[in-house]
Amino acid sequence: MINNNNYMQSAEKINQIARAWKNETTRILIRNVATLATSGREFDYTNIRTRVSHSTSKLQSNIRGHEHKQYGQIDKLSFSFLKHGVFLQKGVGRGYRSKNGRVYKVSPSRTTGFNRSPKDWFNSTLDNRVPILADKLGEEMANAVVKATNAKIK
Repeated sequence: MINNNNYMQSAEKINQIARAWKNETTRILIRNVATLATSGREFDYTNIRTRVSHSTSKLQSNIRGHEHKQYGQIDKLSFSFLKHGVFLQKGVGRGYRSKNGRVYKVSPSRTTGFNRSPKDWFNSTLDNRVPILADKLGEEMANAVVKATNAKIK
């Protein structure tokens, strides 16, 4: 017979692990965008620099981590941010398009001489952080199974 109290403790521990991972990952994403805003620029257009810094500042303040619960246990984590974050990740925007992973200039714009390039602030972070979450959750779920079955070595 499965002890309901052990299940509730395990579910809460899993929620704590997932919530801590989400909060830390959100902080890392915000820090990644902050480093993009302070990185050196190859152009000297003051108004463009201000616009880039302002847009990354807005992106930074709008990154949020979300969790979805079903039956009291977190079953989905997600992140939301301004659409500008997608353009920044891909290196596209006004007059620039992405095709087969490369960025092409498709129309003249005011930013002559400014070549856009992808800024990997999101995907690489998740690539690095998801295995950490998987390991922690796997360990906790294995402990929960052992507790639930009252397995003992004699």
